[in-house]
Amino acid sequence: MTNCGSDGKGTESCCTSLPVAGGTFYRSYDGVSYTDKSHPSTVSDFRLDKYEITVGRFRQFVSAIVAGWRPPAGSGKHTYLNGGKGLSTTQNGYETGWDASWNSLFPKTLADWTSQIIVYGGTWTSSPGANENKPISNQSWYDAYAFCIWDGGFLPSEAEWNYAAAGGGGPTGQRVFPWSNPPTSTTEDCAHANYAHYLAGTTAPPGSPVCASADCNGGCLTEVPNNVGSESPLGDGAYGQTDLSGNIQEWVLDFYAPYVTPCVDCVNLAAASGRAFHGGGWSADSTRDGNQRISYRWNFAPTSRFNDMGARCARAL
Repeated sequence: MTNCGSDGKGTESCCTSLPVAGGTFYRSYDGVSYTDKSHPSTVSDFRLDKYEITVGRFRQFVSAIVAGWRPPAGSGKHTYLNGGKGLSTTQNGYETGWDASWNSLFPKTLADWTSQIIVYGGTWTSSPGANENKPISNQSWYDAYAFCIWDGGFLPSEAEWNYAAAGGGGPTGQRVFPWSNPPTSTTEDCAHANYAHYLAGTTAPPGSPVCASADCNGGCLTEVPNNVGSESPLGDGAYGQTDLSGNIQEWVLDFYAPYVTPCVDCVNLAAASGRAFHGGGWSADSTRDGNQRISYRWNFAPTSRFNDMGARCARAL
């Protein structure tokens, strides 16, 4: 796991995790497409992994699950906050961590895992091959949460992910894209991110490329996930993370629901329509609504598996 880096190759650990200096910002605000400043949030210092979870890293996790490892009940919390209680919930409690009843959702054998996550267009292979440095796709929310626990971290909250991708809330923060400089710059091309053209008949941001037909596959040459870091450093965020926009959409901890204010190291764990995600992916489906813009948010059922869906982990500073 030591061959990640810029241009999708290198000698850096694929497990590199970078500090994010905490602060206050406006959730889902960029001053261009998203102009509602009524949802401030304060985030404490934390680390966010530089790279999305790769196939090679996930392969080790699958081996651990097949061998019998399971996340301990209550694990995966931000235990460095609130005297060990973790994030405060928008329901006036604290995050509860892993629920042992979720253990039954894991495939039990390598063959079972392969049948679940080798879905068309995905990156998993039944044995190590050329995809080891691509982001793992077809990852359910439960897979992502459990992986991060196994790897010594946790899933970032929606506020943490949005804060890091926006570059914080200061004079160079609240960015349209992770790389936007100035923050309101709408420059978006394949040198910055791996993404598809917008589908015909959808509302694309001004100047964005649009497919000629509703079934066309995309704009960047690969039309599949790239090795993590392939657009680095040009597409990096303010804190150094790669692929925060494009390549793979990323699960976050929260249920998707209207924002609750105030929010100080908060998470929404009220069961709702699905778990939230951010960041856009490589496919036209994950680009057509402007998903690449980091203030965009949507949700899927946590059991969902898509060939443009994955995650990255966060950690205590």
